[in-house]
Amino acid sequence: MNINLNPKTKFFAILILAAVVVVAAILIYRSYYNKNTGQPISSNIKPLSVNEWPALLPRDAFLEPDAKILEFYTQTIADKEEIVLKYVTKKDLSENFILYKKYFDTNRWTIQNLVDEETRKVLSAERGQRQLSVNINKDATAGQNIVIISAIPKAPPPALAAKIEEKNLSSRALISFPEISGKTNISGSQLPVSFQGFIKENGIIDAQVQKLNFADKRTGFLITGTIPNISMMDAEARFMGFSQKIGWQFKKSSRAEQSAFAEYEGNGYEMRISYKLAQNNGANAIEVSLQAIKKQ
Repeated sequence: MNINLNPKTKFFAILILAAVVVVAAILIYRSYYNKNTGQPISSNIKPLSVNEWPALLPRDAFLEPDAKILEFYTQTIADKEEIVLKYVTKKDLSENFILYKKYFDTNRWTIQNLVDEETRKVLSAERGQRQLSVNINKDATAGQNIVIISAIPKAPPPALAAKIEEKNLSSRALISFPEISGKTNISGSQLPVSFQGFIKENGIIDAQVQKLNFADKRTGFLITGTIPNISMMDAEARFMGFSQKIGWQFKKSSRAEQSAFAEYEGNGYEMRISYKLAQNNGANAIEVSLQAIKKQ
């Protein structure tokens, strides 16, 4: 059956068909892509609770813990976990930009990107094995200022990945320290330079230092202290990075959920770094000790 349409009718029919196609495309796009990140929405999005905070996202990055949370979930994109936290902020965009930049600087994050526009602010940074991005914008429809925090794991550098893979997770240590026959409190300035660097570059606070005398007549040192605002994973990466920089040779490490140790040798010493998770004013902190014995 042939239907003859005049040119004007044909024009409107084509116009309506094009509009339907455009609307359908938009609906498909919005259903498939995350409106916050521009990434495909995974099929395994799981809501999160503030009572079961995920380790991937530092809790202290939520700078307004009393703020109204709009979205808090985990999803997997390209086999990589992502944590997304979206909340309503009581602060303006510029104030949030300054606060998050200060947060990154204070907590030793390496800032990778900054966008400081009038209607949109973006900060992205990395530390250890994590990448964090903060998107600050204004929801004109709701009249609210919104902060969206996204956290994803960062692949370790090849050298660090090789070190991690070769770890023997057995609890048996390689270094056998003899019995301690005496301890003497000393100042950090009396330590060899490499051990002074261990305290300073790893951000250890309230460091206590002792000179050790062992039963086999050897000597050594014991350093204890705390590293604030850090996870077990970031502490591990920090110690590994320092040891590579100073030239210490990695021997072995073992890690459980909330405690770990790593053993090295270098500068004429054998060393064991032991550390465990602690709470410091509600934030993650690491209690660390380094025991060193002079090689025979």
